[in-house]
Amino acid sequence: MQMVSPSKLSRSSDQPLAEPTGAATVRWSYDDRYLYIGIDAPLDSQTAPAKPPKLRKYDSDLNAADFMHFTLDTDRDYSSAIELAVSASGLTFDRCCDLVSYNPKYSVAVPEQPQPGRWTAEIAIRISDMTTQTSLTGRAWAVSARCKSTKGQAASWSSMITEQVALRSAGLLLFVPSGSGATAASSN
Repeated sequence: MQMVSPSKLSRSSDQPLAEPTGAATVRWSYDDRYLYIGIDAPLDSQTAPAKPPKLRKYDSDLNAADFMHFTLDTDRDYSSAIELAVSASGLTFDRCCDLVSYNPKYSVAVPEQPQPGRWTAEIAIRISDMTTQTSLTGRAWAVSARCKSTKGQAASWSSMITEQVALRSAGLLLFVPSGSGATAASSN
């Protein structure tokens, strides 16, 4: 498994940052069992994230935290998708076709001592919890990644600038041959 270059998120609001903290980035990779997502984002909150929970709960309310929201349209039908979100403190939210009962098995790691002004997270989610496709090599998913701060500032990897899920505005996540990882290419 090899990590590829990060996907850089662009600000989707005209509000300036209080301090220049750099862009949010997402890295994608995969193997035969898991999709891996790495997050590195500005921490707009004045206080450090809460200590990560020992036991992750499903469907946390993330509105009072800096968080990253992903939309994954694994079959590219542009009408249904999986939504995953992770906060700077490791809290999670997940839905599939707006079903609350969708609770995929995945792991989230966040550092107990984040860097000043930034937050990072690593996610490993079972591919079998997202699709029935047995091999991802050569496939493409429609995906979006949006970073939202407690100050209301947002950044997006795809051309999506709305708070609503708009699958036609998603970019493409292309799965290249095993050993090369997954690569992301934005469609604008």
